[in-house]
Amino acid sequence: MKNYFIIFLLFALVLSKSAKNQNYIISEISINGNNKTKKEVILKELCFNEKDSIDYLTLEKAISESKQNLLRTSLFNYVDLNYKTDESQVFVNVNVEERWYWWVYPIFEHGSRNLSSFIIDKDFSQINYGGVVELHNIKGKNNYFKIKVRGGYRQHYALTLFLQNFEKTKNHGFKINAETFIQKKIISNILENKAVYSLSSFLNFNSHFVYSYRINLNNQIGLGMAYKHYWVKDNNQETFISNYTSYYLNPIIFYNFDNRNNKVYPTNGFLININCGYWYNLNNKFTSFIGNNFEFQIHKTIKKSRFAVHNISSYKFYKEDKNQNTFFQTQLEFGKDFWIRGYEYFYFMGNNTVKTQNTLSFLLSKTKIHNLPKFLPNEFKKAYTKIYLEIFGDLIYTDGYNKTFNLNNNFNKNINYTFGIGASFETYYDRLLQINLTYIPNISKIGIFVNYKTPLIKLY
Repeated sequence: MKNYFIIFLLFALVLSKSAKNQNYIISEISINGNNKTKKEVILKELCFNEKDSIDYLTLEKAISESKQNLLRTSLFNYVDLNYKTDESQVFVNVNVEERWYWWVYPIFEHGSRNLSSFIIDKDFSQINYGGVVELHNIKGKNNYFKIKVRGGYRQHYALTLFLQNFEKTKNHGFKINAETFIQKKIISNILENKAVYSLSSFLNFNSHFVYSYRINLNNQIGLGMAYKHYWVKDNNQETFISNYTSYYLNPIIFYNFDNRNNKVYPTNGFLININCGYWYNLNNKFTSFIGNNFEFQIHKTIKKSRFAVHNISSYKFYKEDKNQNTFFQTQLEFGKDFWIRGYEYFYFMGNNTVKTQNTLSFLLSKTKIHNLPKFLPNEFKKAYTKIYLEIFGDLIYTDGYNKTFNLNNNFNKNINYTFGIGASFETYYDRLLQINLTYIPNISKIGIFVNYKTPLIKLY
């Protein structure tokens, strides 16, 4: 009797393994919930097509990756993919819940570099106000249009148009942007790695055209051309700034690989982002320069547990063409967002700057769906939340820089690091609130730092 039972188990195991090695034909892909989004836009994000032959294990992986791809488009709040098999056929069902695509909203925000800087400065003169009109998913093809009018501390007027998913060229994309910034107070110097402000009349006009080509689901390349115009009038003789006008032509080329499972708070996957550009000074008053950015991310869940490890590493390279006057505002624009946790208030600007951010996270609260009042539009009736606890350690190093602006910047040419604990709160429409308790050894201080991220299809 025992021998029969063993034979039965072996027979069942062989049948199970045979089923998993069996090839299936994708017989049908049905899509539901896409009231506006075109079917071909959704099909483009799937890792398979109808009539494809696929084995069981590959199908399971393809279903998971297809769901990730659809969520990364930022077109949907929720995505569900399921399938059923019938002999050698597979029927795939894609259910999506679309987002709200028309946005008309007011602007009332701080104009500081980040929220932590605003809390430290407490400078309420740095307040921006205005309004924005955004139209996402134009004609159901994930195109995008934006008009922005913002007054206050840093006035900003912008037009942006992003087009993709053309009838015969679904892998090509074009972005056109024109924007103007006007300020009466600008950063004129960096001393002790902190910003020094000057009362100045400042105007910056930017326009650019970018072409992108999506090689496959995870790989994209592109090139573009930008024109940048700066005008500054400053009568404060205590700063390094004087009256000047400067023009730049900026050709760029980029490459992006992204297979992360989430844009907001990924727990699995890789990101490689490479941007190379040349800033050519048209009126020869200031030096031209090469500016390159390299970013690498790796996120990995530990053996299907609630723990995940994260590494985000970046390198910025800046090299001047000639031994001419340095145009400070372009250098500031190039390096102003390069910082690590705990150093939100400080600036690290050099010819070579490298940083690495390392985090061990624990998913304290799994995805919870919250039903909101019924009178809200369907796109807002459900919200989700996730909560992560974190232990982290960051490091940054920079060297080389124009000597005039390198005075008394003691963090340069030194290894600067921080470590601490934190919590991240993720919710729908790509919102992420992060609160960190950070120890900064170089200045022997402990601080609480807050960062609020809203990557809602941010194209510039």
